[in-house]
Amino acid sequence: MNNTCESYAWKGGKTEHQGYLYINSPDHPHRLSNGFCAEHRLVCEKYLGRYLTKKEVVHHINKVTNDNRIQNLMIFKNQGYHSAFHRFGHCSQQGIIFDGRNSTNHL
Repeated sequence: MNNTCESYAWKGGKTEHQGYLYINSPDHPHRLSNGFCAEHRLVCEKYLGRYLTKKEVVHHINKVTNDNRIQNLMIFKNQGYHSAFHRFGHCSQQGIIFDGRNSTNHL
């Protein structure tokens, strides 16, 4: 049983860690050292049609970290804007790349 797909532990290339879902993405330029990418980042990348930069931060609006629907996600330019949003409940519009609360498009 050398093929990973036949292993009893194979979960189809998807795993969970600390409430976040990760997808096996061995060719992704920003994959983790284990070859996985956070699903919420992949969802945002698909929606935007480009890779997120390493500085861009994805936020779960309803705080449910495995709810990766596009309408539940926000993308901030960096951690500073994301931190301000958590601290004050808002931040400068220039720091928000995408706000799922305003989205009418669903993947």
